[in-house]
Amino acid sequence: MAIYNPEECTLYTEGNLNLGVDAGMLKVEALGFLAANFTEQSIEGKLDFGLDFLLHRKASKFLYKQLKKSSLTVKTNQSSALHQRMLKELLGRRKLKKYNRKKKKGRRFL
Repeated sequence: MAIYNPEECTLYTEGNLNLGVDAGMLKVEALGFLAANFTEQSIEGKLDFGLDFLLHRKASKFLYKQLKKSSLTVKTNQSSALHQRMLKELLGRRKLKKYNRKKKKGRRFL
């Protein structure tokens, strides 16, 4: 979906974003929204990236621990309607329910 407002010179788009990435066995998906203001020459948005690739169980545990220890200070509101819609499109309804159940219990889901 894309909405252009010529009076305010703005563009809002939401949904699947094609990044034009061909990474071989790594499947990259991006979902979210972008809002551009052409008068102010600014762009903002929120994106969820899906990376689908083979990963050994020990490597996934290591990756999870490193992400948890990282200095990322901004956390995503995973219960927002937009985030849930994008996750549903990315994961499917069944996996999204599983994801939300595990998050409520404080468990990880990679």
